[in-house]
Amino acid sequence: MTEYTVIRRLISDIIALLVQENEHIKQGDYRLVNASSAEKSKKMLALETALLDVKSPQAEAVLRPELERMQKHASINTVLLSAAINGVKSANDRVSAILNQERQTGTYDRRGRSVEMSETQAMKIKVL
Repeated sequence: MTEYTVIRRLISDIIALLVQENEHIKQGDYRLVNASSAEKSKKMLALETALLDVKSPQAEAVLRPELERMQKHASINTVLLSAAINGVKSANDRVSAILNQERQTGTYDRRGRSVEMSETQAMKIKVL
């Protein structure tokens, strides 16, 4: 197999892994995303090594669209994973707010704006 064929095969394999990863992310099955990560890393390392041997501008021109397609799939997965992480952070913040809600007392300031204070702050005001 020529270097060019090996490179195209690696790109194709990585794109297939990225497409599969995309589906796993959308389904929320992060165990499978994690499991494919090692295979993807191995293929990326092999691709990087193979690309070091490419010296021909013509070969680079032919490979560029395939590499850009691979990058597009990776970028999409990055956005999806970032959104998933932000969703988890938001859910965690909301749960924390719900848990801390019991420990806070609602009141109003002089201008009628809603103010939250801790139980300790409320007890200090009651004592005064």
